[in-house]
Amino acid sequence: MSTAQLKEALHQHIEEADESLLKALYAFMQAYSIEGEGLVIPQKILDAIKLPPEELKVEIAVYLYDKEKLSMGQAKRLAGLDQLAFQKELAKRDVYIHFSMEELEDDLETLRNL
Repeated sequence: MSTAQLKEALHQHIEEADESLLKALYAFMQAYSIEGEGLVIPQKILDAIKLPPEELKVEIAVYLYDKEKLSMGQAKRLAGLDQLAFQKELAKRDVYIHFSMEELEDDLETLRNL
């Protein structure tokens, strides 16, 4: 196996592990009741994840945005980031900004009217 193939296999394994972890977190969030604006994650879970709470919020926000469970505005607020910082986090994870045909047509119409 070449170095490039090995890197690709490792990258895929890491992505699958990350995806699995985020799916488990999402299932956990659905299983526990969420009261008001807060969600309590037991310390044992946080210790197992090995991510600071701020990074975990970003990971969850990016995941939920990517799965189209949250809008850009909702996800950036969950992550505690401004628009540009959240978009940079999306780019670091190869997550594309959702842009519908309707939004494209609206933007093209706006450009035509300039």
